[in-house]
Amino acid sequence: MLGAGAPDPLGASKSSSSSGPSAAAAGSAKAISKSPNTTINSLSDMEPWDVRKSAILAKYTTTAKLTLVSSYLAPSSLSAASSGATGASSTASAAAAAAQSSSTSLSDKVKSRLEQLDELAEDTSSKEVLSLSQADFAAKVDELTRALRRAWDEDQRVRALKLVIQCVKLLGDSTPASYYPSKFVLLTDLLDTFGNLVFDRLAEKASGGGKLRPDFRSNSVPEGAKETAKNWFYKIASIRELLPRLYVEAALLPCYRFVDDRLIGPAIGRLGGMCRGIGNQTVAAYARCYLARLGAATGRLELSHLTSTIDDCNLLLTSPADQLAPCLPALDWLVLSLARHPDARGGDPLRRLLLDAEPCLLAASLAALPPELIAEESVAIGNAVASDKVPQSCCPILVQLLGDSLTQASAVGRFPGDGDRESALALLNSAWGAVRSANPRPDEYIACASAWVSWVAKCLQLRELTTLLRDLAGQLSPDRAFESVYPQLIAFLTKLVTTVGSAGGEDF
Repeated sequence: MLGAGAPDPLGASKSSSSSGPSAAAAGSAKAISKSPNTTINSLSDMEPWDVRKSAILAKYTTTAKLTLVSSYLAPSSLSAASSGATGASSTASAAAAAAQSSSTSLSDKVKSRLEQLDELAEDTSSKEVLSLSQADFAAKVDELTRALRRAWDEDQRVRALKLVIQCVKLLGDSTPASYYPSKFVLLTDLLDTFGNLVFDRLAEKASGGGKLRPDFRSNSVPEGAKETAKNWFYKIASIRELLPRLYVEAALLPCYRFVDDRLIGPAIGRLGGMCRGIGNQTVAAYARCYLARLGAATGRLELSHLTSTIDDCNLLLTSPADQLAPCLPALDWLVLSLARHPDARGGDPLRRLLLDAEPCLLAASLAALPPELIAEESVAIGNAVASDKVPQSCCPILVQLLGDSLTQASAVGRFPGDGDRESALALLNSAWGAVRSANPRPDEYIACASAWVSWVAKCLQLRELTTLLRDLAGQLSPDRAFESVYPQLIAFLTKLVTTVGSAGGEDF
C-alpha cells in the first residue's frame, strides 16, 4: 500500500516546523472552503449547529455518574508520551540530516509510524474507570481537546488519532440516556476539532506553492498532498471497531476533496450503510445525525442519502416513547436536513414522512417541518395519531406538537383541509379523543390544551372551546391535581384571555 519514497502518511515532513504552519500558510489554508460548491445540495438556510447544540446542552442533563477509561484518555500520559516521542524525533532528525542520500529514510519513517498505530490499537493495559459528574465530564472533554491540539502541534499525529479513537468509543455507551445527547455534542466537538486540524494541514500542504484556489478541485491538488490525504483514509480503514471507524471517516469527509471529488457522495452512502451495523438505536440515530451534518458540509449530501437514512430510522425506532426521547435531537436534525434539501422542496418526501412515520420520527417531523405543510396534512395526521398504530403513551406529545404547528399555520392563514369548519371539527375530535384515551398526566393534559386553545378559539366556536375547558377541568379536579400544575395553569389561562381578547370577544 505504501511504497518506498511515499510521503509521511499522517503528518508533516521532517523539514516542517513542529510548532505549526507559518502565518501565511495558515491564512491560505483557512481561505479554502470545505465544500467545492456551497450552492449544490447545500443546507445553508438551516439553523447553525452551534445554536442547536447549545440548546441540547442546556436541556439534556443528568445527576448520574459518567464513566471514562483513564489509561486511554489521561492527558498527562499523552503529554509525557509526546515529549518522549519529540526527543526521539529530534534524534532521528539529526541522523537523517547526516544521511540525506539514503533513499529509505522516508519509507522507514512511514513503517515506524504505522507500527506505532498498530501498537496503540492493541494497548489495553492499566485500565482505570473514572466516575465523573456531568460538570467533571464536560471539563475532562475540554481538557482532552486541548491535549489533542498539543499533540498535533508537536507533530504527534499518532497520539492525536489514538486519543480521538478512544473518545469516539465513549459514544458507544448510551447510559444514562438522558445525558447522551449532551455527551454526543461534547465528544463530536472534539472530533470536529480533529477533522479541522487534518483538513487545514492538507490545505496547507496543497497550497504550499500558492496555486490552489479556494474553490479547488481534486485535479489541482499536488501529488504530495493527495498521497498524504490517501494515507489518512488508509489508516482509518484499518480501525477495527465499527463506531470509531465510521465517526473518524465522517469527520474527514471534506478531506476527500484532496483525493477525488467524486468519492464524497459514495462515501456518504457507504457510511450510511455502516450505521445499520450499530445495534443500539440511540447510538445509531446520532451516528446518522453526525454523518448528515458532515455530509452537508461537503455540499454532496444527496436527497437519496437522507431518505435512506430516515427510512432506516423509521424501521428501527420502535421502542416505547420514553426510551426514544433522547433520540429526538438527532431525528430533528435529520428531518430538518430533509426539509431544507433543495431536491425535497416539492414536498412529497416530507408528506410521506408525516403520514407513514413511526411515533418517534413523527414527533421529530412535527417539531421540524413547516407548519403550513403540517396544516395541509393535519386531518390525516390526526387520524393516524388516534389509530391503534400509535401507542397511547405517545399520543399526548404528538397531539401537543400538532397543536403547536396548527396555531403557527393559522397565524399565516393556513388551515386544515379546505379551511372549512367540518374539517377543523373532525381534526379536533380525533386528536382530543386520542388524548383522552391515553389517560395523560395533569401536566401532559394541560400542555396539550395550551397548544390547542388558540387554534380552537380562532377556527371553531364557543361550544368547542367550552368542551375543551370542561375536559381540562375534569382532568385537573380529582384529588386537587391542579395544585401540581399551578404555573402551567396560570400560563394557560393567560393565553386563553389573550386569545379571546385579540378576537374581540365577538363569539365568546
